[in-house]
Amino acid sequence: MRAFLGASLLATLFVAVASLEAGYAPGCTVALDLGPGPVHEARAIAIQPDGRIVVAGYVDFGADRDFLVARFHPDLTLDTSFNGIGWTAVDLGKNDEVFGVAIQTDGKILAVGFAENNAGSERYLALARFLPDGSLDASFGGGGGASTFNLSPSSLEELHSVTLQPDGKIVAVGYHSSGGVPDILVVRLLQDGNLDSSFDGDGFAEPIIGDTATASDVVIARDGNIVVSATGTFTGNNDFVTLRFQPDGSLDPAFAGVGWTATDVASSDDNA
Repeated sequence: MRAFLGASLLATLFVAVASLEAGYAPGCTVALDLGPGPVHEARAIAIQPDGRIVVAGYVDFGADRDFLVARFHPDLTLDTSFNGIGWTAVDLGKNDEVFGVAIQTDGKILAVGFAENNAGSERYLALARFLPDGSLDASFGGGGGASTFNLSPSSLEELHSVTLQPDGKIVAVGYHSSGGVPDILVVRLLQDGNLDSSFDGDGFAEPIIGDTATASDVVIARDGNIVVSATGTFTGNNDFVTLRFQPDGSLDPAFAGVGWTATDVASSDDNA
């Protein structure tokens, strides 16, 4: 689900009829004022098995943007058992933003996005994992609870969505852009945050689809295959793109013959 912001963090929950049993009301909103700053924004939302709601995005106190994760009770009041105040911010670089969030089976919270270098000229892939109490998980990212890295120098790289395999491995998608041309990026990491070299040989896959392409979401199929939604540009227009990867990181030729398909819904642009 998505969350939307004004000058304060405004989490809007559009809850399906099936969720009403959990005590949510359709279209409930809550505004969270995090203090001075031009804007704070929510980008992702996940609901824990106990009904508590995790919202992630960024907070801007005026100097730069930081990773933001907040947790609410089902009645949309802040859960103060999370970092003592219901939310936490993590500074990973000049500007850091979360686009995707997932809840592990052990209750840990995984947030992904990007972090910029001090000059703002490069964007690194960024991940942070939080314990259920809101503190960073020291068993992740080399001991600091967070990890930033890039796949090539002087590039722009972002993670837009994250999911978890049944074995606990982390799959995240986004894009890698070198020379101003973005391509779909699929990354798989071990539970400790290190790249999983059994995935396409180095931990990431970067198929060339169309003129440019960026991935927006990812799910794990029951057979273990990885299904990715993306937007691809073909001769000037954007189309929906769906890709399926095998567990080893290769495109699945049983899907559309080549492992991906593009769908032109409208005569102009279609964005996933």
